[in-house]
Amino acid sequence: MIGKNISHYKILEKLGEGGMGVVYKAEDTRLERTVALKFLSLTSIGDEEKKRFKREAKAAASLNHPNIATVFAIDEVDDQTFIAMEYVEGKSLEELVGANGGKPMAIDKAIDYATQTAAGLQAAHEKGITHRDIKSANIMVTDKGQIKIMDFGLAKLANRSKLTQLGTTLGTAAYMSPEQSRGENTDHRTDIWSLGVVLYEMISGQMPFKGDYEQAVIYSIQNEEPEPLTALRSGVPIALDGIINKALAKDASIRYQNVEELPADLKALDTASLSQSRISTTSQPPPGSKLVAGSRLPWVLFGISLLTLLVLVVFWQTRQRDEPRRVTRFTIPLPAEHAVVYGTDWVQQAVSPDGRKIVYVTQNSRGVSQLYLRDLEEIEPTPISGTEGGSDPFFSPDGQWIGFSASGRLWKISLFGGKPLSLCNAVGGLTAAWGEGGIIFTPQFNLGLWQVSEDGGEPKALTEPDEAKQEAGHRFPQILPDGEHVLFTIKPPSSHFDEATVATLSLKTGKIKRLFTGGSFARYLPTGHLVYMLDQKLMAVAFDLDRLEVVGTPVKLLESVTYNVYFGSPQLAFSNSGTLVYLPQNMGPANVRLAWLDRSGKASLISKELGSVSSASLSPDGKWVALGIAAPVSGKIALLELKRQVLTHLTADPDYHDNLPFWTPDGERVIFRSAGLSNMGLYWKRRDGTGDTQHLVLSNALDGGGSWSPDGKVLVYSDAAPKTLSDIWLFNYPEKRVEMFWGTTFQEIEPAFSPDGRWIAYCSNESGILDIYLRPFPAKEPKVSISNDGGRVPFWSRDGSELFYLNGRRLMVVPMQLQPKLKPGIPKELFKLPPGIRLANGMSKDGQKFLALQSEAEKRPRAQHLVVVQNWFEEVKRKVPGGD
Repeated sequence: MIGKNISHYKILEKLGEGGMGVVYKAEDTRLERTVALKFLSLTSIGDEEKKRFKREAKAAASLNHPNIATVFAIDEVDDQTFIAMEYVEGKSLEELVGANGGKPMAIDKAIDYATQTAAGLQAAHEKGITHRDIKSANIMVTDKGQIKIMDFGLAKLANRSKLTQLGTTLGTAAYMSPEQSRGENTDHRTDIWSLGVVLYEMISGQMPFKGDYEQAVIYSIQNEEPEPLTALRSGVPIALDGIINKALAKDASIRYQNVEELPADLKALDTASLSQSRISTTSQPPPGSKLVAGSRLPWVLFGISLLTLLVLVVFWQTRQRDEPRRVTRFTIPLPAEHAVVYGTDWVQQAVSPDGRKIVYVTQNSRGVSQLYLRDLEEIEPTPISGTEGGSDPFFSPDGQWIGFSASGRLWKISLFGGKPLSLCNAVGGLTAAWGEGGIIFTPQFNLGLWQVSEDGGEPKALTEPDEAKQEAGHRFPQILPDGEHVLFTIKPPSSHFDEATVATLSLKTGKIKRLFTGGSFARYLPTGHLVYMLDQKLMAVAFDLDRLEVVGTPVKLLESVTYNVYFGSPQLAFSNSGTLVYLPQNMGPANVRLAWLDRSGKASLISKELGSVSSASLSPDGKWVALGIAAPVSGKIALLELKRQVLTHLTADPDYHDNLPFWTPDGERVIFRSAGLSNMGLYWKRRDGTGDTQHLVLSNALDGGGSWSPDGKVLVYSDAAPKTLSDIWLFNYPEKRVEMFWGTTFQEIEPAFSPDGRWIAYCSNESGILDIYLRPFPAKEPKVSISNDGGRVPFWSRDGSELFYLNGRRLMVVPMQLQPKLKPGIPKELFKLPPGIRLANGMSKDGQKFLALQSEAEKRPRAQHLVVVQNWFEEVKRKVPGGD
């Protein structure tokens, strides 16, 4: 292998070999860097396990932390699977302990290494990833003393393998937790046990559980207690025995529940103090002394003992009152049939005020969302009937009602049963706050805060975005404890919420006070802190509630929460009692390709990997595809020439978020929605890139593109208004004239001209759910109903003989006769969209294929668990000084 080229890696030398495979030092010839290539022995496992391993390894590859060896790639060449990872120069902890001949390390150095290892594990655990094979051989120490945890994502494979070589299975067994050694399901606490074993090994120079063969070691792990460190080495603080015992508790519920707690206890140690000697405490009378019958000594001793006992009782009670409650973490597994979907724009979780109940949003295989209730004292979640299509859940102050958004309206439903009650119009996606004075919400993107009675009725405006101050919307309200102020986020004119402003509103005076710029989704905690999202992290800072001022320095709390930076919405919620629930980020970068779907739903790829494509539209001549591509802080429009597979960027301004492209009928220009430093709305640019980007029409809606009349004179699109939500508007290009086509108090979105220009298909929620309707153009009346059980995104065949729309993940088709008189047929299902497929805008000329986007990273990526942190406020107070 030495000197050979594998893919774009040149093998330089062999670094080692073990049961999992062979490791080589190699040069990445593309990026000109040194890497380690680990060729894996996968012959002993089946195909399903190989696929599962690769999924787990890809999840581990998303980890980015200074104490974790970075995984660059997972690849396969000539049936050989290998992992390209960071090349770490240094020695393993196993080598360092062994190099000392089994002698212990300096205590401060061992604590430093354990603390760094815990930091790396914490980063992984926050993303829901457990290592499962922490041992001194998998922990490298660089020449600068930095810890690097190796082999994330490989442990399950190692556990499934049939290898029994001494030094592989036996060496791993010595670090296994009791539950792992019994073959039970494990969670992050198994890593905490293994880290405890490594710490014991570093300090004592020997293993806590010993045996000459694997079963003997496992028996020791499950049944025996390790010898105290203070009995093995002088100078060990007695408290360190307690820390080790807690990390190595055989009952996982008694063990440290969060790996972050271990270094906190280690830092509190006085490592300079010496342990007390273990000597006998039995007193012996001096030679020649006598014990006199009836002596008062026993009574004196009894009195001292009783007084001591009373003091201890008082001390214990006082300590119990003053001692912070233990922070505990656990996960709620989510079965596939009601798993939470990533990549959404709305908040998916809510916690009851007492912290005992969680409501979260799911999607079924049809793509229809529904609210589920999980009582933390129960095993199974319960679907909340009547919340189909719902999102943005929030609790009433008494915890007896759930509010939510669905079908363009705000609703509430009792947890004790009954039908949902409609409150008012609201698109949703922006989170609501329920207080004693009613519900505060944002009815539509780019609007201000509104308030409606908890019994429903006509909402009233509380704020209006100030365009002169570059305010593009107000959202994410939270009613502060005084009931007189509201904390909220001011949307920036750019598309990136890291540039948003956190502010407060006085409900008495209407005065807005800006607190700081640089963060979104701010929430006040009873601990006297604000938490908010910034740079994909949950931050916290001390806050003076009386003066409404930030008074401290921000501190990072979490960096693994799913967060949509373009909408400012993280997937987390907490209760006033201190229970935090969040959805861990577990989605790698998308690699989207274009595909054709035939009329049975079978996909065939037609492009290379294009990156994070969010939308696509086929040109009228079928030669080009306009793409909406998500960038780190913006969005851009690109063109792909299908025949040559050449990608050209049409727009790339970092101050704008461009998306949802579509074409003029002649194919000469691309129209797209844009949000930026000037007017938000519809823009266009010539396909050949010449000329400037031109603003066509103002539009505040973000729920669709638009459609041109066949003659290219009239553009139909949807736009937002405070009281009527989204309405359908017309832009007459020759006359530069804008007029409303259809607007009601309901939601009307996603209009599409028929090929003959005589009809406009659109969606409306006038029936209570979004359905498909037709209206004649330009007459407007009469309306024709097309669907009756839900529909979105209507589009026509090129000849107008068919109308298509989506019902969840089902593509529906309706035969249409347009001449001489409209005769719509009966809707029927054409096919269900395959996993990982999103429908794009375009059909082949023969009408037999549909343009689609295919992404392996998406396959509608589903979270397999929610993370629950109880007594989370104690952790906030410990990490962030200056609160109440």
